[in-house]
Amino acid sequence: MSAPETIQNAAWALSLLAQGTLLTLLFSNRNYRLYPYFTAYNLANLVQAACVLCSYRVWGLSAMASYQIYWSTQGLVLVAKALALSELSKKFLGYYRGIWALAWRCLAACALVILSYSFLAAKWRWQIAVLVADRGLELAIAGVVVSLFLFARYYKVRVARHDRFLAAGFCLYSCAVVLDNTIIERFLYRYSVWWNIPLLLLFCVSVLIWIRALRAPVPHTTEQPALVDAELYWQLSPQINLRLRALNEQLLSVWKPEAPRS
Repeated sequence: MSAPETIQNAAWALSLLAQGTLLTLLFSNRNYRLYPYFTAYNLANLVQAACVLCSYRVWGLSAMASYQIYWSTQGLVLVAKALALSELSKKFLGYYRGIWALAWRCLAACALVILSYSFLAAKWRWQIAVLVADRGLELAIAGVVVSLFLFARYYKVRVARHDRFLAAGFCLYSCAVVLDNTIIERFLYRYSVWWNIPLLLLFCVSVLIWIRALRAPVPHTTEQPALVDAELYWQLSPQINLRLRALNEQLLSVWKPEAPRS
C-alpha cells in the first residue's frame, strides 16, 4: 500500500470515529428529536462508508461494482444533506412565518435547478448526474449558509449558539469541497489522492464543530402561537426589530400562510 493510501485510510478512520461520536451524542442527549434530518444525514454517511468499505474488500477499489455502489449511496447522502440544510434554515428563519414561506420556496427552487441541470449536463447518466449534483449542492450550501449569517446579522436575528455551530460546520466542508473540485479538475488531477487527504481532515474538523455544538442536550423551544392581536403581538415581541417586522409583514401579505395551531 502506497503512502498516500495509508494516510488517506487513516484520515478516513478518523472521520468514521468522529461521526460515530457525533451520533452517540445525538442519541444519548436526545438531540436527534430536534435535528431528525441532521441525524439522518450522519447516519447516511456511516451507512455509505460501511457499504463502500465492504465493496472495496470484495471487488476491489477500481471495480465497476464498487463505483456503482459509491455513487448510488452518494445520491442518498445528498438527499439527506439537502434535508438537513432545510432543517437548519428553518431553525434560523422558522420563527418568522412570512420570511420562512419565501425561504423554503427558494430552497425548493434551488434544489429543482440543481437536479435538472445535473441530469441535463450528464445526458441522463445517473452516476455523472450525482457527481454534478454533488458539486452544485455543496456550492449551494455554502451560499445558503453565508446568506443566513448575513441575514441574521443585518436584521439582528437571535440565533441559538448550537445552530450557528452547525451552520459553520456545513459551510466549512462545503467550501472545501468546492475548492477541491476546482483545483483537482483544473490543475492537480494527478495529485488527487494527496489532495483528498486534507478534504477528509476538514470534514473531521466540521464533525468536531458539530460535536462541540451538540455535546450537551439542546433546550427544546417552541414557536410562540399567535394568541393576541397581530399589532399588539409585534409590539410585544422582543425578537423583531422594525426592519424585520416590516419585511415579515410584507411577506405575510404575499404568502398568507396559515396561523399556527395552538
